[in-house]
Amino acid sequence: MAKLIVKREKSFLSSARKFKVILDGEIIGYVGNGEEAEFDAAEGEHIIQAGISMINGISRKLKINITQDEALMVVKPNPVMWVILILAVIVGANLGIGLSRGYFSLPLLIVLIILMGVSTVFAVGLKQVK
Repeated sequence: MAKLIVKREKSFLSSARKFKVILDGEIIGYVGNGEEAEFDAAEGEHIIQAGISMINGISRKLKINITQDEALMVVKPNPVMWVILILAVIVGANLGIGLSRGYFSLPLLIVLIILMGVSTVFAVGLKQVK
């Protein structure tokens, strides 16, 4: 068995929750904020993902090759999430102010939904270092 090492960079975004580590469609473990986890894995090509869930953000599927020694993966939240978060707060606040004044803004609601969808796609980055 070879070793798969998954290192999660420390970040404020999603810091309270552990990320699932998914290898070939199976959850093999979890890694906390700023932590490193080591897993046993068979040598060869695999598909890996990391994140919370499809709704709360998960990385894209990445094909990796685990050699006899080990493979090192780095997981980090995408910095674009800060921009998306700030935009979502501004749009959500404007939508709430409009609702409190008795009018509804469909375009603002659509923008908020799109921002939420984009945030789940770009929430987590995953790359193979070694």
